[in-house]
Amino acid sequence: MKNIFTAGYRHFNRYRQIINIISKHGLGHLLDYLGLKNPLKLPGNKRKIREVRTVAVRVKMALEELGPAFIKLGQILSIRPDLLPFNYLAQLEKLRESVSPVGFDQIQKIIEAELERPISAVFSKIDPHPAATASIGQVHAGQLLTGETVVVKVQRPGIRKVVETDLEILEDLARLLETRTEWRRVYNLTGLIEEFSRSIRDELDYVIEAENAERFNKNFKDDPTVRFPKVYWEYATQRVLVLQAISGLKINDAFGFSELGINKTEVAQNLVNTVLKQILSDGFFHADPHPGNIMIAPDGGIIFLDFGMVGRLNNWMRERLSLLLLNIAQENVDNFVDLIMEISDVKGDANRLALRHEVHYLFDKYYHRPLNRIKIGPALRELLSLALEYRFKFPKELSLIARCVFVLESTVSQLAPERSLLELSRPFGSKLIHEQFAWPYLSKTGLTLLQDWFFFSLELPARLKNLLRLTENGELKISLEHHNFDSFITKMNLIGNRLAFSLIIAAIIVGSSLIAQQTQLAFFGSFPIAEAGFLIAVLMGIWLLISIIRSGKI
Repeated sequence: MKNIFTAGYRHFNRYRQIINIISKHGLGHLLDYLGLKNPLKLPGNKRKIREVRTVAVRVKMALEELGPAFIKLGQILSIRPDLLPFNYLAQLEKLRESVSPVGFDQIQKIIEAELERPISAVFSKIDPHPAATASIGQVHAGQLLTGETVVVKVQRPGIRKVVETDLEILEDLARLLETRTEWRRVYNLTGLIEEFSRSIRDELDYVIEAENAERFNKNFKDDPTVRFPKVYWEYATQRVLVLQAISGLKINDAFGFSELGINKTEVAQNLVNTVLKQILSDGFFHADPHPGNIMIAPDGGIIFLDFGMVGRLNNWMRERLSLLLLNIAQENVDNFVDLIMEISDVKGDANRLALRHEVHYLFDKYYHRPLNRIKIGPALRELLSLALEYRFKFPKELSLIARCVFVLESTVSQLAPERSLLELSRPFGSKLIHEQFAWPYLSKTGLTLLQDWFFFSLELPARLKNLLRLTENGELKISLEHHNFDSFITKMNLIGNRLAFSLIIAAIIVGSSLIAQQTQLAFFGSFPIAEAGFLIAVLMGIWLLISIIRSGKI
């Protein structure tokens, strides 16, 4: 019971902080919208913003102040034009994690607690000044007793408890929004927050990041132009991760490229080929290839860093993405729209004809431009934004791919500003299309289909026999799903109630008329029952008319 009370008190304090920060940035109307402001009566709700800023800017500032979980939520939402308007996306893209480093004495305690030995028993030296800091952890350069140069990634003290509290609050807010707004009809907000929670919890577990790095190493073990750091598994825990240190140039190091004679266009081409292979061939990709997570080796090789955010695609999704690319190349709008509908979670009745018109406009807008003038990011953002209008919910995998493409295009523009991402993607696209129609792939696909049909044919007699048995025994049941049936029943009940009410009024009027023809002595002496009946009927009629007018259905 004590633990429950302590947790509730912690949550109350955090709610108080969140509400004060939201109000501080002039977003108190959001609290009113959610029904949170008046009941809590917390201080700070009536603060005024001295500087004039747009709502989108104030949302971005509030998320930065709210801390790691909210910052990462904003970063994820910044690549969801199917959920938010562009002006919000533009501000959320600017979200950065600006945090002060943790003192090395605390870092040392975490390392020793996680590795269960003194720090001197593992490292011959470790730099007390972090090479990089983030909201979840920070990185220190070091050297093992065996002589290998390494980087040590250490989680900030107490960050897991802070993030878990915020995730629980976000889940509560998602449920509240679904009960108090119309968004639930279009978007599964609780599902969205659950996906986000799973993603950030994975980032809090460095063992998962180590597994990601090892998987990348296996996928590119035969490619000498791409490198991933080695994982020292004996020093990998949930809060500490030791990786091989690989030296290289930063992408914006123009002098270094010139000094080593590295062709930046070739590097850009190799980077694009590598990321496309991860997405379309391996189904396992680095979802955040920004310049801070990529370095260039002295021989021009690509070095990837930080594997906390990755995307995964099953075979079905990879095949659909390949078909999307094929239909883009062939300018086949109808098939492209059908594929979009197939991979999306459609809410409500989408207007396919209007959607085809919009997609055809996008094709016509971008298709006839020179390749070096086509920016994939804006085109993809326009395509995803159609989800707002046509009530699609794109799968999370597609959102991560969108993020990857947005970041990759920005990174490539620093390496080869004269070449577009689409232009650099053509060689891999041609290779992919060739592989899709090559005999090995077709034979493998055909064999899979034959196997499916073979096992289906084996199961078919038993299934038919079971169906006939259920029919003979009268046990066959057919389930019908009625969409919006509850709403229909409610409306029918309302119509029935009003009709019955009207009949009662009519009966009172008719009865009162008959009574009025009789002598008053026959009915309760001299009481004017006929007049009373007419008065009741008039009052009931007025009440019925008012209720109809207020409903707006007159």
